[in-house]
Amino acid sequence: MKALIFDTETTGKADFKADPIAPQQPKLVQLGALLIDLNTGRELGSADLIVFPSSWDIPQEVALIHGVTQQIAEEVGLDLDHVINVFLGMVNAADMIVCHNTAFDTIVMRRAVAMVQLALEGAVGDDPFGDKSIVCTMKAATPIVKKKGKRPLHNEDYKWPKLAECMKFFFDEELEGAHNAIIDCRATARVLMKLVEQGAIALPSPAPADAA
Repeated sequence: MKALIFDTETTGKADFKADPIAPQQPKLVQLGALLIDLNTGRELGSADLIVFPSSWDIPQEVALIHGVTQQIAEEVGLDLDHVINVFLGMVNAADMIVCHNTAFDTIVMRRAVAMVQLALEGAVGDDPFGDKSIVCTMKAATPIVKKKGKRPLHNEDYKWPKLAECMKFFFDEELEGAHNAIIDCRATARVLMKLVEQGAIALPSPAPADAA
């Protein structure tokens, strides 16, 4: 049983009320992705990729958060279609998709995949995640971490914990290098395994074996 854990750094905030391909949605700047064995937590593969900013800019105020400047992206970035090919290969290998704030990261990647599909095929194709189970460690950890504070327009007793807050709660560790996609992925993997151990996240049932 394998999980794909991924995290994105982008050009800005997502519009959760709009379609993933709406023009105001943020562009993918950096993708971090880990494929892990859910039984052992062992890392099976990883990707840490920066996207070449073709005809778009990385705002300076955002670059100060994640560290990927326009210059860095132009020097080391890869074409988006290459990044998406790597990502889709990892999605196909996984039984479960995991993010710390899936609502944001899945919008970003659905948009990125759609942009490649439009460029290559002239139309948006199937959802890249198909019918795979998608799990949010942020929401699963909320009733365990019990971080005080209410969110606007929500009635729950606790706010959604940041990844750094989960690391502090579960491991009494500071999250060094937060907002670097691959660092956040490895922290999310540790939080995921702790949540599985505590029964807060159920693993998907294995697919039935093909009949002989």
